[in-house]
Amino acid sequence: MDDGPTALALPSEIWNQIFDLASDEDVIFQYGLPTVMAESAWFKNPFGEWTLRSPQEAINLVQRRAYFTKKSIRSTCRAFRQIGAEFMYRCLFFNDPARLQKLSDALDASATIATTKTKSIGWWSRRLHLTRYYANTNRGLTMMDMERALINVIKHCPNLEIFIIDWSLGDTFGPVADALATYACRSLRTVRWIVPSSEM
Repeated sequence: MDDGPTALALPSEIWNQIFDLASDEDVIFQYGLPTVMAESAWFKNPFGEWTLRSPQEAINLVQRRAYFTKKSIRSTCRAFRQIGAEFMYRCLFFNDPARLQKLSDALDASATIATTKTKSIGWWSRRLHLTRYYANTNRGLTMMDMERALINVIKHCPNLEIFIIDWSLGDTFGPVADALATYACRSLRTVRWIVPSSEM
């Protein structure tokens, strides 16, 4: 039996590169967002009907798939769980805005126990993407609660590079834009808001 070096003996930097490739991080962190001129693709939905998938929906699908890949990697063994801790928080993607409060609480807890700013999980976040798939997913949260949670999340993510919200913010737009200018102005490269014409 060979007692030579195992794969776990590789440096964590190499594992992070492997995990990046496995979870399509290169696609997720492109600064240029898909526009209406990007190619759409046909796919068969769960009902067996052919449907056109927009470029925005395709990137959302990649983000969902990346999240499950990262969770699977972290569940593999203790070494991968430790290596992948920061890896899980690089891209924050929510299709249920009500989950912002849980993230806000987790970031507060992490910042409280962190010995330095770089030890907080928010330090690693580079992309924040909120989208809403159902008309009412707030689950009892008011718009003011979501505003406070979103601003707190932005405050804890000083290296945020990409910020996307695919639903109307209403009166929350101003305070959120101010939080981005205050806490992420040096790192922010891409911002996208969906603003209905009725609110302009």
